[in-house]
Amino acid sequence: FISFKVYVHKGENESLGLNLDTRDPEVLSVDWVGPGLLARWNLTQPRDAVQRGDQIIEVNGVKGDSKSLVQECQQTGSLCFVVRRRVQASRSLAVACCGKSDPMEFFAVVDKGGGRTLGI
Repeated sequence: FISFKVYVHKGENESLGLNLDTRDPEVLSVDWVGPGLLARWNLTQPRDAVQRGDQIIEVNGVKGDSKSLVQECQQTGSLCFVVRRRVQASRSLAVACCGKSDPMEFFAVVDKGGGRTLGI
């Protein structure tokens, strides 16, 4: 998985433009992104664009309960989402940036299959 943060400011009559699957009791799964704040975010932040299949795991510090996440999404004002995406590693080592605040911060997913060593 990789995760990233999404920051939007939601006004009184603005829509996030998300259709969310709430069947998981802990996270919100994105079914689609339509017209609204997240579509605008996607245009300005293509590297961190929210897409179908992403999971919202936290909103404004609230996490672990999908009903609470929905309630937080309905608030107006500043919203900070932590979005998680499943990624398929095409090689034995996949590296993904974790945040914009420190470009040197990263994590690695390593598949050592076949008894190979890391060599580090």
